[in-house]
This record gives sequence, C-alpha cells and structure tokens, in this order.
Amino acid sequence: MADGADLRGVTCPSCKNPPTNYFVQVGGPAYDRACELARKGDLDAALGALEEALKAGTEPELVDSDPAFKPLRRDPRFQALLRPFRHA
Repeated sequence: MADGADLRGVTCPSCKNPPTNYFVQVGGPAYDRACELARKGDLDAALGALEEALKAGTEPELVDSDPAFKPLRRDPRFQALLRPFRHA
C-alpha cells in the first residue's frame, strides 16, 4: 500500500516548501498570489489573498512554515487571520 512516500518530492510551486499533508493540494492560485504579494511588501493585499487561500483549504501549518510570509508575521492581523483555521 502506498503511504504517500512517492509524493514526498512535491513542493509548493511558489516557495518550494514541502507540503504538511501529502494528500491535499499545496498552494493554489490564492496561495501563490499571497506569497507573491507578501514578497513585494503589499501586506494588505497579501492578507486578503491568504484569507481566500485558507478558506479554500490551505493548511495553517504550511503558512506558518513558508518564508514568503515572514513580513506578515509581525502584523497582528496575521495570527488573527490564521486562528479560526487552526485545528483544535
């Protein structure tokens, strides 16, 4: 039985981080847009795109580990946005 080991080479198309769950899609258009906007310093737009990505199923753990979001981590809106999507 396959356990996903064959997928361990899969990475986020924008940041090249490995996925946290090998059976879900990593990234997507909103996530990629959020990464790019955060890198460019457009934090308001990045937060909006990130919210869209989270609503589409992006795992908060992926966002936590993605270096593209480093500029957002200092913004209090960042953790407030992620909080409702974290698993208990």
